[in-house]
Amino acid sequence: MTEENWLSSTVPTSMLDCIESRTSDRKLRLLACALIRRICPRSTYRNTLPYELKLAELECDGQASIEELRAARDNRSGVGGYSARWAISNGLNGLLEIEAKIAVRRAINFSATFVFHFAIEQEKTNEEAKREMIFEQENQPIIFRDIFGNPFRPVAADPAWLTSTAVGLARGIYDDRAFDRLPILADALQDAGCENADILEHCRGDGPHVRGCWVVDLVLGKS
Repeated sequence: MTEENWLSSTVPTSMLDCIESRTSDRKLRLLACALIRRICPRSTYRNTLPYELKLAELECDGQASIEELRAARDNRSGVGGYSARWAISNGLNGLLEIEAKIAVRRAINFSATFVFHFAIEQEKTNEEAKREMIFEQENQPIIFRDIFGNPFRPVAADPAWLTSTAVGLARGIYDDRAFDRLPILADALQDAGCENADILEHCRGDGPHVRGCWVVDLVLGKS
């Protein structure tokens, strides 16, 4: 894959092929979580599934126990519960039996398939459901670019940018999922001397942004 392909791709599996050998399991698992989060509004358990994904995200940073994750998985039943249980039991939470790169591939496929079946349940035609599924697949690369940035032009943080204000803002954004504060982070970084266009434009762009956003991780020193 070329840089041009990466920036314009609508094929998530091709992007995963490009990135999976040069990134961390943490980043891959957060990507899997983010892909499943996209379908939360369609789930029967739309109000409880985000809690389970939050546990999965915490586990990516070593902040949740396997016992908590298994309990969350086992407390679901029914159609809506299937999506929650799948998200927990198939590697989004970092359980031992699945590799991170496999978790992402399953998340890519599962979320698109889920969208298709949800559309059918809403009495849409087969063709309409297929279009919604394709739309989901073609928009998944937005999440890839938020988490990994442009791997063909890696950016290193200048220590001068990492003021207490910038780091504090990044920490709050990360912990609270407060991505609406990213433009404020851009201002803080610029005040500290950052003129990197990729960083500033990413923070001030429309998003969407997810846990694992490459700029927030850069400021926090996460990989």
